[in-house]
Amino acid sequence: MKNILTQAGDHKRALRRDLLEEVEEQELYGSYERTQPIVENLCQSGEYEQALKELGRLRTVVDRFFDTVLVMAPDPEVRHNRLALLEEIASLFSSIADISEIVRDGSTPHPGDSQPQ
Repeated sequence: MKNILTQAGDHKRALRRDLLEEVEEQELYGSYERTQPIVENLCQSGEYEQALKELGRLRTVVDRFFDTVLVMAPDPEVRHNRLALLEEIASLFSSIADISEIVRDGSTPHPGDSQPQ
């Protein structure tokens, strides 16, 4: 998500539900809509580990979205709406941590990733 949003530029977009065309983007939005208040409540009560677990439940629907939906659609309204959806989800993730900085034990970080000091 972070790479696509970076490439698309720094523009805050308003999400329009009526432009969610594909089933997978509708599912992603629905999952986000259900998860967002849960994560916010957990963060407010300091339960960050549980909040991360809730976010982890989005993985399957996020993967399905990226496997089937062309984010950079030719129609500018659809494209901007899909980017708005990703911005909402990325914002929810970043409210807890920058997960792009996480490196699994035994894995090699990607070039350009931050290295532990």
